[in-house]
Amino acid sequence: MSHANTEPGEASDDANAPIPAKEALLRQLVRDKMDVIFGNPGTVEEGFLAALSHHPEIRYIFGLQESVVAGMADGYARVTHRPAVVQVHSAVGLGNAMAMLYQAHRSFTPMVVFAGEVDTRLQAFDGFLGGDLTEIARPVTKWSVRVLHGPQLLRMWRRAVKVAMTPPQGPVFLALPMSVLDEVVEPDVHETSAVNWHVTPPAAAVEAIAKALVDTSNPLILIGDNVALAGAQGEVRQLSELVGAPVYGVDFGDLSASFKDPLFLGLVGHGFGEQTRAITREATAVLAVGTPLFPELFPSLKPYFRDDARLFQIDLNPWEIAKNYAVELGLLADPKAALQEITQAVLRLSTPEFQQKARGGRQRWSAHKRAQRAARQQAFDAVWDRSPMSASRMAEVVVACLPGNALVYDEAITSSDELLHYLEPSAADSYFLGRGGCLGVGWPGAIGAKLARPDRPVLALSGDGSALYIIQALWTAAREKLDIVFLVCNNRSYRILKVNLLHYWAERQECPGPFPFMDLTPEVRFDKVAEGFGVPGCTVVDAESLRAALESAFSSGGPHLIDVLIDGSVSEEVRMVIRSHSGCA
Repeated sequence: MSHANTEPGEASDDANAPIPAKEALLRQLVRDKMDVIFGNPGTVEEGFLAALSHHPEIRYIFGLQESVVAGMADGYARVTHRPAVVQVHSAVGLGNAMAMLYQAHRSFTPMVVFAGEVDTRLQAFDGFLGGDLTEIARPVTKWSVRVLHGPQLLRMWRRAVKVAMTPPQGPVFLALPMSVLDEVVEPDVHETSAVNWHVTPPAAAVEAIAKALVDTSNPLILIGDNVALAGAQGEVRQLSELVGAPVYGVDFGDLSASFKDPLFLGLVGHGFGEQTRAITREATAVLAVGTPLFPELFPSLKPYFRDDARLFQIDLNPWEIAKNYAVELGLLADPKAALQEITQAVLRLSTPEFQQKARGGRQRWSAHKRAQRAARQQAFDAVWDRSPMSASRMAEVVVACLPGNALVYDEAITSSDELLHYLEPSAADSYFLGRGGCLGVGWPGAIGAKLARPDRPVLALSGDGSALYIIQALWTAAREKLDIVFLVCNNRSYRILKVNLLHYWAERQECPGPFPFMDLTPEVRFDKVAEGFGVPGCTVVDAESLRAALESAFSSGGPHLIDVLIDGSVSEEVRMVIRSHSGCA
């Protein structure tokens, strides 16, 4: 059968018969089981999309704007632990996606992003929608390249997939001119190779770390998302219990530890270094696993560690090892394999004196966590009957109404602490926290998560400000008839900015004043906006109406939006703390 008589997607008598490069790419996707494409159609991608329509085994998830498209792909990749495929439209579509690509790059999400371009013979005219796409994408990707010849396409595509999946994982970008996609090629389709990164550290290094943990008086373990990537949650818990060390999450968007673990004391935060120093400053030996040190907006210029503290860092990302702080040992290794070896070494070095010391550490830090939770609950109880409803009351109701196998995608911002207090997520892949510094990742990410796990009910929480960045994501949920409950934590303000401004005033010894440009007035009717996109919506103002709305949404199927009006004030108690530091009390 000649190529001229073969329709797109139609099987040839000869699997190696020449076909358009775009058809070869689709066959490569099928070969690698990359059967979902997140995209927004555009003129220069029309030929590819026409060919795609003949491949029902590949699902095209239509988003109304490229930031939503990239955000959905980010959630899908996080849940599947595989690279997501993203199609954006030319230079302007890539521009629309840049914020989400930034956060995917900062949070190491594997994505293969491509955009169409005009025929290579026309690019010298510098016409409509033109631009140097590879240079636009380069700052927010691991690798950015233009494919210039059809026979190069599959080789470079497979390389892109390999690069995206090799730690440190992240997005890659390919510019695909129309002429390249239309060029007739011999399809060299085979499975994409992957790099095995499950590397065990040297025995001498393992022994040195284990001995330091056994000899020290106040050990500390810091963890990040590469612990979750390696599936090393159990190993973290075993080692922390063995040496009696508290564990804190640093770069923590995926669930690298159980919040129910008595030695997991929570997250250090991404805001202010002084808050982190309060945790790290007294440790005598620090083991950082799978995390940068420290990804903060405002790092402290003061020392984070004691002068005599021993610092060890294990990660899959060589850039992050000893990037900001000198380490005694920095190991490029699989966190799971490394922790297993260190645990065995500690057991070999264990003595009765060490076991007694570790037992004391476990008792001390478990009691510390119980006291923290009790104090936090007391603070929540003090505002239990507040109107508008407090974020803590909202969180308690939400958690009480969750189905048992629910997946929670959290971009609640200033309500996340309250949610985590009641939720205490523990099962791997049951909770995902917005990460990377870009607002608006929560709802698109939840759509991607639901597409990855259609068997699980999904709750997607967002602050009102962040929801407005990507509100059109609701349309995709309606189009795909996805069972997702979108919940707006609506404090009618950029409350996080108010909290940050209080810190700014305190650091500069200034008295607090009015909050400029941080209130969202006029108020947005999220329920009406949702209905305009085809998603049923309601607004609730108290705990009982929230409970009823959640029960109805989870039981009736399809997407639903619940706009929860909560207290957005920066409490007088917080202001008093700030004033006491600034001399304005």
